[in-house]
Amino acid sequence: MSWYGDVQRSQDQVCVVFNELYPNRSPINQSTVSRLVKKFQVTDSVKDSAKSGRPRTATGGDGALEILLSVRETPIQSSKVLTYTFDVSHQSVKNVYLNR
Repeated sequence: MSWYGDVQRSQDQVCVVFNELYPNRSPINQSTVSRLVKKFQVTDSVKDSAKSGRPRTATGGDGALEILLSVRETPIQSSKVLTYTFDVSHQSVKNVYLNR
């Protein structure tokens, strides 16, 4: 059973209410609600946990923004210069520029 407002509802009822409130989204099913309830009970949040692995540096966050701003200020800069300026790989500069 889940709480929705002042009423306690089953997971199937929560699915029906959600799907009626958000008809433009793809419909959810009972297993989705069950998984979210379980995640909330364990972590007090439904946000995804941090992913393992090496964090993105050049192509994520402020690094990409700095590279794009530099290109905008000086459009004739070569990717080699950007590589040395921002201490990132040539491929990272290329990825930032192509995925803008």
